[in-house]
Amino acid sequence: LGADVVAGTNPRSLTMAPSGRFVYVANIGSDDVTTFSVNPTTGALTEVGTEVASGADPFSLTLAPSGRFAYVANSSSDDVTSFSVDPTTGALTEVGSEVAAGTNPRSVTVDASGLFAHVANSVSNDVTTFSIDPNTGVVTSSIVPDFEAQSSYSISVIASDGTLTSTQAVTVSVADVAP
Repeated sequence: LGADVVAGTNPRSLTMAPSGRFVYVANIGSDDVTTFSVNPTTGALTEVGTEVASGADPFSLTLAPSGRFAYVANSSSDDVTSFSVDPTTGALTEVGSEVAAGTNPRSVTVDASGLFAHVANSVSNDVTTFSIDPNTGVVTSSIVPDFEAQSSYSISVIASDGTLTSTQAVTVSVADVAP
């Protein structure tokens, strides 16, 4: 231990696979991701294959809780790159195409269900939410529904104190709120 391993140019951030078997490094200077296997006894890293291209200036990356997919926030191309993860080798393969985020995305995280990714955008001062296809790992923009498409919606509200549960049907009416 104590020996450095070479990553790409200007490594910016890293994350470990949920299995603990692989580490992934976002290299902002070479626009790629380096994959390392982790020795379970010593913790030493060994590069796996070659770097995999991402968008411009990959700033951070994360893996889905399942470890099957990886996501990279690319700060200069203002998008997210999605990868599938080979469970045996840790190798990354791009799935789908880059999806637009806000301006200058800096961080990406995936919720515990693995169905949504959230990206923090530093220049546009917002967070972009994406849906994740659980079978392919492909991210798509979460579309805000047009609630004025109908005049009313029926929902069920469930309240529970841990012992007793009550369900109430509620109808919400929507009026045109445009100026």
